[in-house]
Amino acid sequence: MSDLNYTLIAPATHAHRRNDSASAIELADGRLFIAYMEFTGSALQGHDEASNRIVAKESLDGGANWGTTRVLVEPEPGDVNVYNPSLLRLSDGEILFSYFHYLELEWGQPLFSSGYLCRSNDEAASFSPPESIWQRQPYHSSNNALVQLPSDRILRPVGRVPIWGGAEDNQQAGCLYSDDRGQTWQGGESWIHLPLRGAMEGHVAPAPNDRLLMALRTQLGSVFLSESRDQGQTWSRAQTSGLKSGESMPCLSAIPQTGDLLMVWNESEYDPSFDHFGRRSPLSCALSRDGGHSWENHKTIEDNPAWEFTNIACNFIKGDKVLITYLASPMEDPNPPGRLGRSAMSLQAAIASVDWFYA
Repeated sequence: MSDLNYTLIAPATHAHRRNDSASAIELADGRLFIAYMEFTGSALQGHDEASNRIVAKESLDGGANWGTTRVLVEPEPGDVNVYNPSLLRLSDGEILFSYFHYLELEWGQPLFSSGYLCRSNDEAASFSPPESIWQRQPYHSSNNALVQLPSDRILRPVGRVPIWGGAEDNQQAGCLYSDDRGQTWQGGESWIHLPLRGAMEGHVAPAPNDRLLMALRTQLGSVFLSESRDQGQTWSRAQTSGLKSGESMPCLSAIPQTGDLLMVWNESEYDPSFDHFGRRSPLSCALSRDGGHSWENHKTIEDNPAWEFTNIACNFIKGDKVLITYLASPMEDPNPPGRLGRSAMSLQAAIASVDWFYA
């Protein structure tokens, strides 16, 4: 496979206007298993605080086609909703499935959530009862965020969000970590701070010389990067990567075959007058061969200025292929100052060989 191939995983429908924020894993027999948020009908439609559940699908043909929907998690009574699944296969073969329940999520008010972890030892046919990661904390987390280090430490990037939205919304990014296969969790020793809305939606990837990098959504006109040299305990002051961007989530991954870094993000002009500080288009990618110091091979995955492409996940599968999932939604108004659309949000994927990113 030398070109990009596209597939529609979960189209927006009247019953499910938003399908979003996926995490995928390859099973032992070659099937692909994907978990994502499926929003259900409500007056809020596809907004972040709307009703939803976490569901799964499987693909038997490398991601070209996807089967029927299976419900994994539904909100408990009193929850706002359930959010942002992350799948991870541990070095011993066990599959971890992490997510969180929003307990309180109202614009301009304190945010609270509780995070959980389930396990599968039968290739995602079933999952164990949920184990607690955190309880009623002001935490948010990106989808597809779990990482296992060569030391077997597991990292769970989280964002601390004391107030969601409004003038007091200044988020900090950090990591929870586990050294016992996710049975117990501890908080890191530092949080990453940035101006305006802060350091948001971190994704962590290993880099050369025993370093970790965290890529961050910001309101500062670019993707910012922070570095850890102690397996996620502490993080450096974040600096710009030099990759221009509005306020949208980047996805940072290490390519297993080479160890180089792959960034997938919205390479758009910074515009504080535009909805979310710039367009969420195009959806772009670039490589770093020097641990994030410079970026090359800039390519476009999707490019339509009237659409939003966001909430990205990047998963590597057999055959040296990369599955990039993202939300695709027509904007309600693509003209400045712009307005994001929330009534027809589909989960899509682009599939390419690793070689495509180097060509």
